[in-house]
Amino acid sequence: MTTCPGNCARCTLATCALRSSGKGDRDARTRSRSGAGPSAPVPRDDLVYLFDGTLEGFFSSVFAAYEHHEHPRDIVPEKGAQLSLLQRMRTIETDDARAMRVHDGLVHQLGSNDYERVKVACLSDDVSAFGTVYRYIVYALHAGSWAASDHTHPDVAAFDHVWRAVYNERHRMLQFARFAEMEGGVYYAKINPRANVLPLVMQHFAARFNAQPFLIYDEVHRIAGVSRDGRWELVKTDGVTPGLLSSSEVEYQNMWKEFYDAICNQERLNPRLRASFMRKSLWGNLVEMNPLASRRIQDEFDVHPAAAQPSGAPAQTSPRPSPAVARTPHARLAGEPGAPEPHSDGPE
Repeated sequence: MTTCPGNCARCTLATCALRSSGKGDRDARTRSRSGAGPSAPVPRDDLVYLFDGTLEGFFSSVFAAYEHHEHPRDIVPEKGAQLSLLQRMRTIETDDARAMRVHDGLVHQLGSNDYERVKVACLSDDVSAFGTVYRYIVYALHAGSWAASDHTHPDVAAFDHVWRAVYNERHRMLQFARFAEMEGGVYYAKINPRANVLPLVMQHFAARFNAQPFLIYDEVHRIAGVSRDGRWELVKTDGVTPGLLSSSEVEYQNMWKEFYDAICNQERLNPRLRASFMRKSLWGNLVEMNPLASRRIQDEFDVHPAAAQPSGAPAQTSPRPSPAVARTPHARLAGEPGAPEPHSDGPE
């Protein structure tokens, strides 16, 4: 059993700084405000932790920092890491058992709602986000559950910025995800978020379309979310072949496009103002912004149907990701696929 690096005789490393209520919390709060005490970590400018980019790998890195009595300057994914000449790196192997101990400790100390915020912030595409989350975790463990409301602290303010950016991106994807009915009754949507928010998006739609099979493909992170009967899973794939639009879908898209064009006032068009309300990267998946949207999927995959399908082979009638399944970030600690979406009001 590993002893607590904070010299706490009543806990192990799994719940380091997770003291019971009472005098322990008051002492931790005093040390946090004064910056003194044996639990206050000392930053090391020359040390950077590298991990595999998953939530389990990040929690394993947090565990390693306490285990080695170190406070690394940053924790970054191996992919895309850029180090200075004077920094040294340490690669942390993912350990599910250690990750679960950190998970249990955070839920115990911070509460389930604040832990969900930590998990959401780890979905950011910013390579510096994990270092920001790590510094917030260190501060929160030593300060107590009230740390989340200490918005004047620089580590808390930086964490709030990352969390809000990810949650707002999730909100945009909920707004602009456009489903199209394919032949076979499966609904398909494609998104291009600036954060890995597909797990959050799947939680939302699976809870509302629990009787409707659908597939959402994240073309930026190359992950597909597949839902059927209210249960969903994430599949790592290089691409998705949607197949053909249903005849009713083509009709509905054409009618919507005609309506959109009919109510448009050409004399008051303001493309710059429109781009300020909605970034242009979202326009390509919208029917009203793409004149060929009602035929785009068919034209892309059905130009030469004889060449695309071997003789006698059945036609693809529903979206189908490639069979290569890989472990995706937050696959295990995020809970079972299809679990109820945790309640959160989100940022204003």
